[in-house]
Amino acid sequence: MSDDGIDEPESAPSGSSRWLALLFMLGGMLLVAVIVLRVEPDPLLQAEPGVTLDTEPRTIQNTFLTNIWEPTNEFVMYWEKVPDRIRDGAVDTGERSNVRRRDYAGAESCQECHEDNYHGWSQHPHRFMSSMATKEFVLGDFSGNATIEYQGGIGRFYMEGDKYRMKLERGGKSWTYAVNRTIGSRFTQYYIGKLIDGNASYESMRRAVDHVLPLGYWIDEKQWVPTVHVFRERQLDGDETDAFENDQVMEYDAVCSDCHNTYPAGDRLIRQTGWKRMTAFSPRPVSFHLGGYLQEEHTNLLKGNLPLGIYTSEQIGTMGKQVSEFLVLDKGVSVGISCEACHHGSAKHAKNSTKDEGRDLPSFFPVSPHLHSVDKHDDALRGRSVANLNYTCAQCHSGKRPNYANGIDTWNSTEFSDATQGHCYDPKKAAAHNMESMTCLHCHNPHTPTGPKWKPTPAQDSAKCISCHKQYENTETLAAHTHHAVGSAGSQCMNCHMPKINEGLQDMVRTHHIFSPTDRSMIEANQPNACNMCHVDETIDWTIGHLRKWYSESHDYSEEKLAANYPDRSEPAAVGWLASTNMAVRLVGADVLAKSGRAMPQLLELLVKDPTLVNRQFTQRRIDELLGIKMKDMGYQFYMSPIKRRLNIDRVKSDILARVRERTIVP
Repeated sequence: MSDDGIDEPESAPSGSSRWLALLFMLGGMLLVAVIVLRVEPDPLLQAEPGVTLDTEPRTIQNTFLTNIWEPTNEFVMYWEKVPDRIRDGAVDTGERSNVRRRDYAGAESCQECHEDNYHGWSQHPHRFMSSMATKEFVLGDFSGNATIEYQGGIGRFYMEGDKYRMKLERGGKSWTYAVNRTIGSRFTQYYIGKLIDGNASYESMRRAVDHVLPLGYWIDEKQWVPTVHVFRERQLDGDETDAFENDQVMEYDAVCSDCHNTYPAGDRLIRQTGWKRMTAFSPRPVSFHLGGYLQEEHTNLLKGNLPLGIYTSEQIGTMGKQVSEFLVLDKGVSVGISCEACHHGSAKHAKNSTKDEGRDLPSFFPVSPHLHSVDKHDDALRGRSVANLNYTCAQCHSGKRPNYANGIDTWNSTEFSDATQGHCYDPKKAAAHNMESMTCLHCHNPHTPTGPKWKPTPAQDSAKCISCHKQYENTETLAAHTHHAVGSAGSQCMNCHMPKINEGLQDMVRTHHIFSPTDRSMIEANQPNACNMCHVDETIDWTIGHLRKWYSESHDYSEEKLAANYPDRSEPAAVGWLASTNMAVRLVGADVLAKSGRAMPQLLELLVKDPTLVNRQFTQRRIDELLGIKMKDMGYQFYMSPIKRRLNIDRVKSDILARVRERTIVP
């Protein structure tokens, strides 16, 4: 799907006969981690002509993306039946179910008893992760007055009655899209729709399916901008997806929809996102009777009441593909992320919630007669445990992104898979320190609305760390550990252990991989380190000297690697990052230098020469904030062609440098 290796399939291991590779993930796309799928034939059933039933279960292992995470437990799908030995070893959940569409009550059913939580959810970005394109939810300027000039064409945005339209024009051609749904509400709002008129064949996917449209609305700046992280992930100069004539689309309901909306958990286990997350992050072994679930929930996909043993692997793959393509408007629980995305189907609880007995509290893990989970007892399976809470978040906040040298993802949405690489989420490492591993709820309240900025103060953030690392309640111990004055920026836990090296939606945000600022792989590779992110005027040798003095494990940095990766050891490390071949490293360098007002000539050159659209966008925003200006009002737009960027930066450079000098900022 992208040049950065995002979700691109590798070759599947060979197999034969009734292997179920479940081609249904996006029509045959192999999935994440190690996925085991078995079919055990019923010896009493006769195979249809031409079909050979295996005498032994077939196992298929898809090792795609195992470099991201190691599976915590085996997730096994069976077609005809789950073997008795597995059923006997699983928790007995009776006939309870929270995974079918009928098991879901809808968010409104929660309001009466959980008023505060409902009120928080009603204002939370989760609710607005996807919405219908109505006046209540659309934030973009569709007045007919707003336009964008991009890739030699122009985009226009207007209304036809109460319907939203996006029209692109270039070279005498035009393309008009119906805007049907929205994505996002805090920083940038993207749009989902179909081509309804224009220069494309009637067989074009742009006409056939709802997909992510090529232009979105930057809310803070009140301007239309190109979409990013769709296809060409970095929007490189000369390699951008053509916003006008590209017939390749990002089909929303089959790709993005799983995490932006609420589907029944049973369907989600068959769809892309649920399958790979269950495989990678389930806190317990789980077996899923796929055939039985489809018989109960989606009989229309089967051939009447015929026995499961008659189906070929190709037929089963087709059924799975159909589930993976279910539209949320037809088969989903809600557009947007609602209460039961985390709490699973709670219809029985809502119905019995006023009774002292039989309340059937919502489960933090999927349960069904078709799911067989191995755990100590029912309470452990369904309760509010560390493992269950973290799995709930991992269902969406995990995945693969381009990495830094130490494996940290370079942009957001994979917070949990990043966190699991650190110490605080590792149960074994936590137990060695007589602590329980962290949950996401340690820092985040999912019922509290989140705004554009992080609300807790640095002191409150550090207090959360110290609630476990209690030795640092003593200020002398804390100062000895950080080598900075208590209360200073260098004494704040997250600045050193969770620096802002992830690309967010318009700002750099903290990585959720909790790691040491002495990290050898990052320093040796000339990639961001927490010390030089604050001390932007200092060299890497200055940093290494202090780390070697303070922390004995830093003594053995490879001089060979340092010499190879730092061409000029005399320049500030942060300035050197601007010349990195890694776009994420350049982005961090630009962010910390622009915040401090340093290296302005180099930053202005980045606005011209950096081939990555996101880097130019973030840097332009940082310079605007630093100087109190709007470069777009001075004629510069980060999405302009290279020639236009050069002409505009050359025209405004002297003015901007003068503004820097006026503010006594070192250029």
